[in-house]
Amino acid sequence: MAHSGLGRRDANVMARFLARWGGYLIMLAALCQVISTIAADATLSNAPPSRLERLYLQHAAPLSGKYTAKNIAVVMLFARHAQEKSLPALRAQLAHDLLPIFSQEPDLFVDQLKQLPSLTQPVCELLGAFAQTQQDPAHHRQLPPALTAKLHDVLPEQQARACLAEITKASAQS
Repeated sequence: MAHSGLGRRDANVMARFLARWGGYLIMLAALCQVISTIAADATLSNAPPSRLERLYLQHAAPLSGKYTAKNIAVVMLFARHAQEKSLPALRAQLAHDLLPIFSQEPDLFVDQLKQLPSLTQPVCELLGAFAQTQQDPAHHRQLPPALTAKLHDVLPEQQARACLAEITKASAQS
């Protein structure tokens, strides 16, 4: 007799996948929905629309004051979105927020960056742009040594080099 549908092994694999990544998929779907709604709005300006701002602030400034892996992943996704859509106001906000988030939760931050290597370029560029948001940019051009070491220790060598190159390039522009 032929068996149709998922087998027990396939169902277990699917359940483990959804348990690990389901939350990210839901947030990514919500982000895509917000983005598509905004794109349909003919009055789109360079400033992030209020729904997009609320979604960003929900993850960039959690009410608990404690960042989770999901908060950090969503903020990193915003870095890619800001880069692709050329949103200067969002890029400026991310440049201001990413380094303090990295400083507060270095292990979670680098772990998420390692798991999402396609976000290395936009995230690291904005980490380097932090200096541009400060009153004394020259003082903030270097990433703190402990954070540089964290990138070297956790990220694969090629990803760490690419990240540090983006940070150096962006911080030199300030």
